[in-house]
Amino acid sequence: MTDEKETLIARIISEALGNLEEWEIPIVKPSLGPSFPELADEYHEQLCALKKELHDLLEQYTIEGLTQTFCRKNHNGRFSLSDRHGVFMISPARYQISKRNSQRGLSQVGISQS
Repeated sequence: MTDEKETLIARIISEALGNLEEWEIPIVKPSLGPSFPELADEYHEQLCALKKELHDLLEQYTIEGLTQTFCRKNHNGRFSLSDRHGVFMISPARYQISKRNSQRGLSQVGISQS
């Protein structure tokens, strides 16, 4: 795979994931109440699996195919990987589940992002 194609794939994945692209396993600090640091590990595994799934999907396309299919907004005004109702809805649906789990789970069990 060429550097140009790899760079384009990385950009498409980054745009699809938004802030999740930069997510790292948080530092667990002592706190009162329950602590479930394994949630962060599980979430990290889910996020890595999603990135791999997206990469595997995108690497099948030529550079022209990537540009035409994933770099232009569709009829809903969204990029294909960000459209829950688009033809690539499986990956964004997993992304929404992962994002919801992180907001609900990690913040409620004493894990902080630092």
